Amino acid sequence: SIELAPLVGLAERIVDLVQSGETLRVNGLVEVAEITRSTARVIVNRASMKTEHVRVSGVIEEMRRARRHPAPVSGRRGVEAAPGTPLQ
Repeated sequence: SIELAPLVGLAERIVDLVQSGETLRVNGLVEVAEITRSTARVIVNRASMKTEHVRVSGVIEEMRRARRHPAPVSGRRGVEAAPGTPLQ
């Protein structure tokens, strides 16, 4: 996991996709900046949309249902070691 890089001396900082921040906390890391918000997109080629329309539409509908009950907003955030961890 990328969160281990600062702890083992491979990096002073990392960029990670963060949903809840729990993995950062478990690894003794703290957010220092939000770089940007991210979004997910479904991309389907035209042939698949024609030949697999029912299946593709089903997957898209499942995603829409999941979106109606979202998890915390994900975003890319810069992190650094928390005080008292190996990098401090």
